[in-house]
Amino acid sequence: MHTWDVALFRMVNQDWANPLFDILMPAVSNVAKHAIGIALLAIAWLALLLGCGKPGVRAALLVIPAVLIANELADLGKAHLGILRPCVELPDARVLGTPLTSGGMPSAHAANMSAVATVLFGALGRRWWPVWVLPLLAGFSRI
Repeated sequence: MHTWDVALFRMVNQDWANPLFDILMPAVSNVAKHAIGIALLAIAWLALLLGCGKPGVRAALLVIPAVLIANELADLGKAHLGILRPCVELPDARVLGTPLTSGGMPSAHAANMSAVATVLFGALGRRWWPVWVLPLLAGFSRI
């Protein structure tokens, strides 16, 4: 890791650490691993499909291949870039949960949420700009 990478990582991972983030960030990061999270995602997808007219149908149908493609590209990047996770390289990294040793970059969580935000913003228009909070929150939660 570069000096600036390490400094930025430690600032977010250690200096900004607090009890609220220790609860909130793992929940954000693992939302699709729990039944409640899956149900909420399904409800959001159905609301998009049924409640936003033709643009919503288009977005609901495009978001699925967009996430699949983003996830595969992230996996390819991890396999070929060879960037280790900070918890592997930095022994003082705070890890909330089981430390992972798979490739560290790019983040599939952030890539997938970026794909979702791109589709929603593109299909539904500028008033949907708050969807850009999703990839920011996903990326932040992975640190």
